[in-house]
Amino acid sequence: MSLYDDASLIVYPSGYKASKIYAQKPVNGTGDLTFTRASTATRVNESGLVESVATNIPRIDFTGGGCGSLLLETQRTNTVLSNSDYTASWSLVNVIPTANATTSPNGNNDAQKLTSANTFGQHYIRQILGGHTVGAPHVFSCFAKAAELDILSLRLVNGGGPTYVNFDLTNGTHDGGANGKMIGLGNGWYRCISYHASSTSVTLYPYIYTKVGNTQGDGVSGFYVYGAQLEEGSYETSLINTSSTTVTRVQDVSDTVGIGSLIGAAEGTLQFKFKKSKIITDYAVISLASAGSNGILLGTQGDDLRLLFYKAGALLLNITLATSIGNGTFNVAVAYKLNDWSVFLDGVEVYSNTSVAAPNAHTDLRFLNRVGSLYSFNYPVQELTLFTTRLTNTQLAALTTI
Repeated sequence: MSLYDDASLIVYPSGYKASKIYAQKPVNGTGDLTFTRASTATRVNESGLVESVATNIPRIDFTGGGCGSLLLETQRTNTVLSNSDYTASWSLVNVIPTANATTSPNGNNDAQKLTSANTFGQHYIRQILGGHTVGAPHVFSCFAKAAELDILSLRLVNGGGPTYVNFDLTNGTHDGGANGKMIGLGNGWYRCISYHASSTSVTLYPYIYTKVGNTQGDGVSGFYVYGAQLEEGSYETSLINTSSTTVTRVQDVSDTVGIGSLIGAAEGTLQFKFKKSKIITDYAVISLASAGSNGILLGTQGDDLRLLFYKAGALLLNITLATSIGNGTFNVAVAYKLNDWSVFLDGVEVYSNTSVAAPNAHTDLRFLNRVGSLYSFNYPVQELTLFTTRLTNTQLAALTTI
């Protein structure tokens, strides 16, 4: 028998409709995952374009290319107004915006060009935004593409003085260290991201510079910009488009109940593969759960891989499986049975226990970013598999090898 034959549930995110993600096995629909999101949202599609997705439609995201992943995100608000129209809501200082200057990341001819005016001095656009939490981290980002100029600078004045991150749109590099990031979308476009650990003021000033310092523009040279975003949080999320008001994308939730026949009771295995490019300080776990305080939770806390096991209200396992796992694609599985537990990560056993109880029967499969709460997992999920038996260590190694 193959692992495919042995599996009770297999999900490679691909097929979906409103409120549902189709499982490849079982084919009768009993293993299809439920899904809700009470707002529109965006994703990067198979062609590498940013597109809008309707309310309650799951997002299969292709950021970075390769296989699609189920995108699950927390609720966020973009407080930048007119985030792709720099002729509205923005203060312009020695910068000339030109509408419909080139093809944007959404595939339409609606990206704007920001040109440094033929003037000596600072060259930037900015907004003045209140209503942010004092002491909270923030992320400022935009999509950009080189034209005659290829250095874009982002700054967020937050009471602690100016902090610039300079982005090289030709070489795909930046000088921000851990405070900056660039994600390539193809066709010369990058998402340029600037991280700010905290805000000491409730008024924030997001700046986009075409030239930093007192310099001379020529009235011709510039670069292309699209989709500016300022969100409260420690990491970036997908693009939230705005016009004259702020816009909130509601969290994605997948909480599939009543599939006890697919979840091993006295023994079983949960495996999933996910992509990690940021650190979520809270828990981000996939759990097998049931009514009451019962559950097996496997995932991350911060940059660590964690396993928790609750039975009849008691926390029997609270294990750090691996520390500082970093970024990349991770394939992890937990196999459980009375006095015979094991966790494998990328083909290697990272934990075993021969003196812990078997769980009670579980009926639910939940994607969480906080223990005991219904929140989104917040990492893109590439595959998920359940078995009603405790796989052998040899099978676990094969199943989790990337």
